[in-house]
Amino acid sequence: MEYYVIQEWAASYYCWEDRSWKYGKLNLCSKYVCFYESTNSELNSAPIVTVDLRRITGFQRRQVSLIYKAVVVGVDGEKSLWVSSLTNREEVFYFLEHFWKQRLLCLGPSGNQKQQSSSHEAPTSSTRQAERKKIFEMLYDSEDALIKASNTLYNQGEQLENSSQSMNRMHKDLNVTETLVNGLDRWFTKWDVKPEHYFEICTKKEYPILYRKTTKESYSPGTLVFVEGQVTVLNVKRVADVSILLKDLTSIVVNTPWNILLLRSAIGEVDVIIDVSSAQVVYILKALQPEHGNKFHYEGDSGDAKPTIKISEIPAGEHFVTEDRWTEDGDADLETVGDVLGNLKSLALGINQEMKRQVDSLDQLSESVDKANYRIEKSSKKVEKKL
Repeated sequence: MEYYVIQEWAASYYCWEDRSWKYGKLNLCSKYVCFYESTNSELNSAPIVTVDLRRITGFQRRQVSLIYKAVVVGVDGEKSLWVSSLTNREEVFYFLEHFWKQRLLCLGPSGNQKQQSSSHEAPTSSTRQAERKKIFEMLYDSEDALIKASNTLYNQGEQLENSSQSMNRMHKDLNVTETLVNGLDRWFTKWDVKPEHYFEICTKKEYPILYRKTTKESYSPGTLVFVEGQVTVLNVKRVADVSILLKDLTSIVVNTPWNILLLRSAIGEVDVIIDVSSAQVVYILKALQPEHGNKFHYEGDSGDAKPTIKISEIPAGEHFVTEDRWTEDGDADLETVGDVLGNLKSLALGINQEMKRQVDSLDQLSESVDKANYRIEKSSKKVEKKL
């Protein structure tokens, strides 16, 4: 099956069998991380290493020597993959970590596969082996439960946003109603009664992204926020880095399902650019579609072919990292437990942040409902008096 390449970097990969560095291209797609070896300045047709994102346990920044920097990819049950000779190690690290976390949140870990494969192992009389298995099962069950909770919270957040939008429409309708009712007062009295200002819920949407403000810069992690008619990018310290009013957006260029450009022009020239790469670009476009869909420009319409990689769904070969097994090394066990606990911490922090946002949305929604009830009762009493 072919997959679109999200990002590609020139890199070198350390082969444990040959104990040598192989040079080529590191590719990131929606499901896998692949490395293609280059021979005589040409890439081979098949990758020598392909890793499922769900089999990855984490990423680390390491030094190969005093000069060369590397990214170490931890793979469950396998030796770590060392990737070096990177032009910009930080950007590679941010991309791999971002899309790995987003896929983990969407699809969950491969813990179920672990449990199934471990059931086919030869039975052991060691109670320690049984205890280790039980601990790992509890860890992966907890991780799976947190992922389901995060998905449920995300769906609840969408429902709250839809309810807020419905209440905003109701308040606008009530504003029209009050204008008509006050118009009746003008027929019977000389008083010019103005309608009250209605309460509007401030809807807020946040998306984790990688961004840059010019095409010459490197990508940095941040958060894209839609609030009060503007789009703002927050850096890792939650400080606003760049902001554009939605009404001032002149063009939204869709390069791939993972990359878009938000452009604002002044005097015929582009003065603000936000280059956004994210696993949630589809949801960002969905948020922009209702009012700014006419500003979308799709680069794929020009006929330029996007780079793809071909990967077998049932891969074969000693270099494809798919084997599931329980390691008997105590240090490896501790490392695996640490990686899973790190995932649990990230999920818990994300859930906590989403819960706080939903509590604020519920408070605003409750205040809006109370205000709407008061306005309806007030308008009804006015109409009854006139009749």
